[in-house]
Amino acid sequence: MGCSKNTVDAEVFMGHLEAMGRYVYEPNPANADAVIVNTCSFVEEAKRESIDAVLDAAALRYDDDDEDDDDEERKVRRDVAVLVTGCMAQRYAGELASLLPEVDAVVGFEEYEQLSVSIDAALERQRARTGNGETKAEAAAAAATTTDAHEKTSVRVGKATVPFREESVRTRLGAAHTAYLRVAEGCDHTCTFCSIPSFRGSFRSKPFDNTLDEAASLVKSGARELCLIAEDTNQYGSDWDPAMDSRRLSHLLEALSTDSRFKDLQWIRLLYCYPSYFTDELVDAIASLPKVLKHIDIPLQHASESVLRDMRRPSRAHADSILTKLRAACGEKLTLRSTFISGFPGETEQDHLELLDYVRDVGFARGGCFPFSEEEGTAAADAPLASRGVDRETVLQRHGEILDAMRISQENFADELYRKDELVEVMVDGTMHEEDSTFWRGSYGTDADAAAKVFSRATNPSAITGESTLVSVGRTRLDSPAGDDARVLLPGLAVPLTPGGVVLGRVLTVDGLDLVCEPVDVVYRSQ
Repeated sequence: MGCSKNTVDAEVFMGHLEAMGRYVYEPNPANADAVIVNTCSFVEEAKRESIDAVLDAAALRYDDDDEDDDDEERKVRRDVAVLVTGCMAQRYAGELASLLPEVDAVVGFEEYEQLSVSIDAALERQRARTGNGETKAEAAAAAATTTDAHEKTSVRVGKATVPFREESVRTRLGAAHTAYLRVAEGCDHTCTFCSIPSFRGSFRSKPFDNTLDEAASLVKSGARELCLIAEDTNQYGSDWDPAMDSRRLSHLLEALSTDSRFKDLQWIRLLYCYPSYFTDELVDAIASLPKVLKHIDIPLQHASESVLRDMRRPSRAHADSILTKLRAACGEKLTLRSTFISGFPGETEQDHLELLDYVRDVGFARGGCFPFSEEEGTAAADAPLASRGVDRETVLQRHGEILDAMRISQENFADELYRKDELVEVMVDGTMHEEDSTFWRGSYGTDADAAAKVFSRATNPSAITGESTLVSVGRTRLDSPAGDDARVLLPGLAVPLTPGGVVLGRVLTVDGLDLVCEPVDVVYRSQ
């Protein structure tokens, strides 16, 4: 659950568990002996989703044959251990253990190395209960009142700032052709709305050579796109003593682009870039290295100087200077992704209108907005900021207006960027059968002849098109593997490409953010 950092955590601890030879990853929780809920604690909605997932996992233990049975009287059916990891485990370990007796173990970041110990203890606990034939109510009461360490929820958390463990041993939980490469962890910024530093710890960069080795391992296993992530990705290396190691993100991008181990790597995507730390060297690397996508994710949070000051974020003038610098280096190739917060305490109607105008004027290719969520322990949740809170109805109204403006901005951007007959690079994510696709039919309305031509055309028989009922589905450089909904359909490929392949497509039609393209040439054929 949650962000890509959580995904990496899960892939790493699952990889280490499978490497022990006693555990096998089971994607369907209903078939698992132990369910690990890797929780998110970013905003209130994420917390609720995490709690619901924990309760759903615990419900797998109980009989559900008779829907008329009292929920509390259902018998324990099988010994499913439930463990909670992730940011909620790190942040709310005690509360989770006391309020959710269904949970067998709460495990924090420092204890991931010993996750197998927690799993084995949790399984033993559940097997004892199954043998006793306890009801759901009896099991909950026993867990809540017992002083027996065997019965109580195990809590193993530890500190938030922990050294990097070996992260090249991973059980990939998503598509093989795209992967997240975590380059740093933690955060030293003091944004008044954010609680992340309290449970993710201080900023620390992953050692340079370790990062390259991990990247090489991912590419060797099939990754053709690497998404570089951290709390502040472009801060990479800034915590190192220059006398010991002067390499920074620009050097990492150079190595990923030129080292022979990465010859099959096609796209390098920068996510979570803080609106600072864009050195001349980094900007030059972004602009000059072909594999580095000129699509930069920079969460700006707001456009009003007064709100940014209250947020303890870089000023708008500073952010604008960085965008100007990037545009000057990258030219028209540069596109931007950003996220904003609506309804921050003290935000006036004028502040909101300023943000609306900014979203409309800058022309973000992709982006989003969060309604302000008060997080305990942050400066925004305490006086004097909290006393200036915006009422919830107004927050949600403003949030909706920002989302609408962002959607229109993105659609306008797509119309301008992807004109008919424009050539675009597309990374293939998979295939579908023609009859399974409703998108392309809608794009052509009732013009069945036009649609049929797209799916059977062979205007360049010597190249890659031909009659086929399979449609390749992919993304442009604007769309990350998760979080962006836009897609590209490539009908008519004689031999659909393996995911990770890159095709040059000619734009036939634009539908919102989605495209239908005619395949023209293969840029890279993934093995």
